[in-house]
Amino acid sequence: MNGIGGSAGWSWIFLLEGLLTVSVATLLSFCMHDYPENAAFLAQTAKDWLLETRVRDDNAGLSKQFKREFVFQALRDPQAYIHAAIFFFTAIPSLSFPVFLPTIIDGLG
Repeated sequence: MNGIGGSAGWSWIFLLEGLLTVSVATLLSFCMHDYPENAAFLAQTAKDWLLETRVRDDNAGLSKQFKREFVFQALRDPQAYIHAAIFFFTAIPSLSFPVFLPTIIDGLG
């Protein structure tokens, strides 16, 4: 496909893969359901079971509304900063290594 549409052959790989990904995601967004009570393919007994045993147990004590106090509570939590520091100190070396490794190897001769 080199030269078709004025694009190089390697760029068609990314274009076709991206087109496939976007089309599948668009199609599946119409098939997905937010909650079990909206799923048309489930029987009523299955919906009731899911709501009773799974959803309500998982959401026990959680708020479904945005409250500003939760943001301030998260900002005051030292564990959030520890997790952010761990992510930072692992992500920076692991992301910079493949970027600068060719330059380092080239500098070594």
